[in-house]
Amino acid sequence: MEFSVVIPTTGRSERIGDVLGGLRLQDRPATEVIFVLREDDTTTADRLEELGGDLPLRIVRVDRPGLIAALNVGLRAVRTELVAFTDDDAVPGPDWLAALGAHFERDPRVGGVGGRDNVWEDGGEIPPGANRVGRLSWFGRMGGEHHRGMGGPRDVDFLKGVCMSYRTIAAQAIGFDERLLGGGCQVANEISLALPLRWAGWRLVYDPRIVIQHYPASRPSGDERLSRDPKYLRDAAFNEALLIGEHVGRTRRLVFLMHAWLVGTRRHYGMVQALRFLRQRGVVVFREWKVTAAGRWAGVRARRRHSAATGYAGQRGRQDGAVRVPAREAANADLRVSVVVPTLGRLDRVRLCLAGLAEQSRLPDEVVVVVREDDTVTAEGLAEDLASGCYDGLVVRVCRVSEPGVIAALEAGVAEAEGDVIAFTDDDAVPRPGWLATLLPHFANPGVGGVGGRDWVVEDGELQDGSAAEVGRVRWWGGLVGNHHLGVGPAREVDTLKGCSMAFRREVLEKHGFDRRMRGPGAQVANELAPALAARKAGWRIVYDPSAEVDHNTAPRQDADHRWVMRRQQISDAAFNEALAVLGYLPRHRRLVFLAWALLVGSRRQFGLLQAVRFLPKYGKESLGRWRATAHGRLAAALTR
Repeated sequence: MEFSVVIPTTGRSERIGDVLGGLRLQDRPATEVIFVLREDDTTTADRLEELGGDLPLRIVRVDRPGLIAALNVGLRAVRTELVAFTDDDAVPGPDWLAALGAHFERDPRVGGVGGRDNVWEDGGEIPPGANRVGRLSWFGRMGGEHHRGMGGPRDVDFLKGVCMSYRTIAAQAIGFDERLLGGGCQVANEISLALPLRWAGWRLVYDPRIVIQHYPASRPSGDERLSRDPKYLRDAAFNEALLIGEHVGRTRRLVFLMHAWLVGTRRHYGMVQALRFLRQRGVVVFREWKVTAAGRWAGVRARRRHSAATGYAGQRGRQDGAVRVPAREAANADLRVSVVVPTLGRLDRVRLCLAGLAEQSRLPDEVVVVVREDDTVTAEGLAEDLASGCYDGLVVRVCRVSEPGVIAALEAGVAEAEGDVIAFTDDDAVPRPGWLATLLPHFANPGVGGVGGRDWVVEDGELQDGSAAEVGRVRWWGGLVGNHHLGVGPAREVDTLKGCSMAFRREVLEKHGFDRRMRGPGAQVANELAPALAARKAGWRIVYDPSAEVDHNTAPRQDADHRWVMRRQQISDAAFNEALAVLGYLPRHRRLVFLAWALLVGSRRQFGLLQAVRFLPKYGKESLGRWRATAHGRLAAALTR
């Protein structure tokens, strides 16, 4: 495995010789050393040409201020499997790259590795003395202390920019978050990459035995390391709140805000800290508390306003600064991808779906369209399209199935498909161009068994817009949270995916496929729960990335499983299917809890007794009828298990 080293620098040409000396002595030499310079920094470029002749140097230019823009430009330029980052005021020891690389080679689940920066200030070094390093506490406090870490290697939530490394394919799929504020280093820049990687299931390892010497250089005015400039404080508070808000649930966000406003830290005052330092610093502490509080609130609000519609995970905030994963590199050159599309009586819709697949930035290796034997209109229409070359560049095969029901169609498509990864979408969905290119990089993590994305639902001509942080979860008592059509924020682990935008490894589907016991004459509602929950139970990671998007213009179903008019048999079948999957996923002691909740409480779609009573004024006797149908399905599933 080869390393690239990325070093952003500006206006510090006098420091370049030291870092070059450290890289020159590496036991495991870097394949390339990439310096990221501002367009107008000719002095540093001349210095590199003078001192770096024996190193594999590359210079790339960035035309925007700010460290994040430079990091993204450097990351985009990387050509090797691993990438390490350090600063222009640091000196790596001879074993730096070798020690980092050992962790990647030892465990393919490791997505990032970092070490301790031995900080020198005022001629002396800061000694180690911290065991809790790089962790995000339950209430949202970011504990750094990477420069003081001691002990052995352990998993962390984030690494420090001066001494960190990543698998290139994982880092390029995320990128550094260009929404962060600040004119210089942009506080929390490294956290904006690390936390989404953790959500996506990668391990991040901190090893304090990997040491780099760090001689912190001065920064521009207002951007000093311990600056109390109001704008710096507000920007730093904004950045932390934005990132924390996207990586904790609703309850923890509220706790974080309360702690931040009332308590705070030594650097970012809450009211308690402001009062603590009042005698020492005077009334200025209240102004600093005010700007910090404003930054926290703005960051949380910005999280709420952010929509997955802004685009690819690596291009948050700017299109032109995006880190895009090249088509084949995104999923490894050897990874074959099939897309399965079941269809019934929707020739016009499936044509739109295929047109969307033909526009993918990473084309699938094949598309398998599954058509019922009696649906001659669709079969003949697709045959004409393929004969006339309608879907230029797209390999499309039509598979016929005689058995009714979507599960039979899905299984026929999987059996016909040849890909290592099999993606699924619906005939009334149109994948956006970056759909596959966003799903596939997650499979670089060998622990990831399935990946899904967001569907932008349109019903009766109206977009079902909104935002939700909690997506695809099975709660402790077995209640299901969907929200796949509303998800925002970074990629994260979930329990379930949605059928119109999901992909699984072939080996996952072979061992934990669709459940033939599920009921229904057509759509067999909740069919996608079976492979996702079974894979989760077996130890696979399931990832939801809202940046993998499809447009889902929901169409009427061509069978008895009507989408909008719920008959009692349909209600019973849906309750059966959902309960069958959930009961198979939950441990034994929680199954009784689920059944009690399902029968007595329930949800807005699957009534328990309390929900039936609640909706009596709206539905009348039909409310109790829905409860009986639901209860019948739940109990039938329990007996089937």
